Amino acid sequence: ENYSRLCLSPEVYAKWTTARITTAILSIWVICTVFCGLQYVYDLGPDYCRRKSQGIVLYQASVAFLFFILPAFLTTVFYAFTIRQVRLARAHPSFKPPVAFGWDYSLMLTNMYSYFLFFAFWLPFGIILFVGSINKVSPKLFYNLAWLALSKSCVNNFLYCTVDRHFRNAYINLFHYCCCKTTVAFSRRSRGEVARPSGDVRVHIIPGYNMYSYTSPQRAADRASKGPAGKRLTQSRQPRPQSCR
Repeated sequence: ENYSRLCLSPEVYAKWTTARITTAILSIWVICTVFCGLQYVYDLGPDYCRRKSQGIVLYQASVAFLFFILPAFLTTVFYAFTIRQVRLARAHPSFKPPVAFGWDYSLMLTNMYSYFLFFAFWLPFGIILFVGSINKVSPKLFYNLAWLALSKSCVNNFLYCTVDRHFRNAYINLFHYCCCKTTVAFSRRSRGEVARPSGDVRVHIIPGYNMYSYTSPQRAADRASKGPAGKRLTQSRQPRPQSCR
């Protein structure tokens, strides 16, 4: 999705609708859940509790290739192609990307950092699983690395908050709303309203209300039109919609 948005034509990216992306993600989750369930029922996968060593068999090697090595390789290739295409495009003096391009590229880099962190957290445990299928491994080392791998999910929130400014501002707004009950603008929005820019992170807290980041182009336009009065902490005026491009 990042590659098609940054490197391909808008017509190609338009095919990535919300319904299709959601269907693809749910399909992946269902397939993985069914596959893990079958491994558990037929006692084919790695034994986390009893740590029963079955040796490296063709089945386990095939599973590792299809569900880990191949997806990791394809993801790395797409990220490399995306960075290369963006650098080549920026090398042209006449290249003047829209503001949304910078937002999309920043989000792509954040996703890539999260992807590399996945390797940093899970690779040690994967190596221990491989070694443990051949030789005996210390239980303390085994479970400590397992917890290290599982803790990667806790790091994602801090990563996106630190690297991407739109997520950071959304977290700041959420903190102010939950703790200070201020500095947040609310407005009811109709269903038929024009879509907001892709870099405008919207946090849903109360059904029917939306909270926008401080970097929102709509809010910036409202503050500019208000003049000195735009410095008020709250506002009730409905933001003006703008196109994504």
